[in-house]
Amino acid sequence: MKKNKKTTNSSYTKDLLIACLCVLLLLLIVSLIRFKGTRVQGYAMMPALHNGDLVVAKRTKQPKRFDLIVFKIGEKQQVRRVIGLPDETIQYNKDLLLVNGKPVDEKFIVDEINESQYNGKNYTENFFSGELNGSKTIPKGYCLVLGDNRPYATDSRHYGLIATRNIIGVIKIRLLPVNDLTGF
Repeated sequence: MKKNKKTTNSSYTKDLLIACLCVLLLLLIVSLIRFKGTRVQGYAMMPALHNGDLVVAKRTKQPKRFDLIVFKIGEKQQVRRVIGLPDETIQYNKDLLLVNGKPVDEKFIVDEINESQYNGKNYTENFFSGELNGSKTIPKGYCLVLGDNRPYATDSRHYGLIATRNIIGVIKIRLLPVNDLTGF
């Protein structure tokens, strides 16, 4: 008995559609495991991120300096920038970031620093990471985070160092608002 060509094409199309749906479902599951979407709350990360921005973070517990991270503090999720890593000494002196005594530029807030200094103020208050934990260096398993909007941000200067186990991920992209789509 001969198969109808129309039936064969219909069966092939159906199989192809099922295969495509399975691949899409698998990609969705993998992306949910590897990535986490979250909304930025508050103004601590301005000018980089604004209240209500939707960001996507890649799940990891190993951030690098200046990565934007999502982490848990109590029951809340927050977004801040990693400034200090384990075994480092962090100090701010007249808006200059010193890592283990060596100056490091913070290019992402240069305009804000310049404006504050023009007005006779420091953008980042002088402080030393040892004030946060009583140790000269940041211990293993912890990092120091600050908001980009330093004068108004609540960050490690207020609640201490962040345990890396509380890090959800490193922000890779801002999805919303669409007109401000940005990769990090």
